[in-house]
Amino acid sequence: MEMQSQVQRHSVGPYHLLNLNTEDQIRKVACQDPKSDQALEAIVVPMRNMKSRKDSILALTSVMSEYVQKVMDIRSTQRNTYIICEKPCGLPLHQYFHGPVDLLVIKEVLRNCLKGLAVLHMQLICHGNLSPATIYINSVTFNVKLCGFAAISREQQEPDLEYYQAPEVLRGQSPSQSSDIYSLGCIAAFLETGRNPFSPKHCPYRDQSLSSLVCQMARESPASRPSAEKLLAHPFLALCTPRLPSSA
Repeated sequence: MEMQSQVQRHSVGPYHLLNLNTEDQIRKVACQDPKSDQALEAIVVPMRNMKSRKDSILALTSVMSEYVQKVMDIRSTQRNTYIICEKPCGLPLHQYFHGPVDLLVIKEVLRNCLKGLAVLHMQLICHGNLSPATIYINSVTFNVKLCGFAAISREQQEPDLEYYQAPEVLRGQSPSQSSDIYSLGCIAAFLETGRNPFSPKHCPYRDQSLSSLVCQMARESPASRPSAEKLLAHPFLALCTPRLPSSA
């Protein structure tokens, strides 16, 4: 009879963190709340990494949107801060989609992402880390959720992140609400082509209205990019009811 591997538990307040190791780096671990059946995860951040991001993380706890991963609680010890979040359902976009995506689906994904960004930006929070690896899509309900905020996971390099960063961020400036908009334009190009974009404005778009939307998002000057709220009124994002494909 095979021996089952032991699951190491570490308690922080009311939460049980599973298989927590002692590596001195930002990492994600499974988390349980004995008083709740909700699926949770914990981001473990060494205290030395917290000084410049504490206010940003505290601000995330007040965000309430079905399109944004909920930060439930923050717990600290002498060594680490533990950020307790809802565990996103489904898969990140880069694992769910394997090739060009139907235009109706692109509309729905972009609309939901913009709704999430509008809530963040209204509270003066930027995501700072948008890519197909940090946007999850639920394969049952098809809801889209923004995850992997830069304030939480800044040192965790997401796959191919450089393709989705705004020019000013690549030049060393801090992420901003405007850079979030540019990143979402790059994600639109990824959905349209199934590839990482080298220039989101110059992809071969099937729809002129989508091309117009991306060109606005990917303007060189951060000040000239429209807000998420304004972009929601773009003609490409007219209401529709998409049928999302299976990830299989």
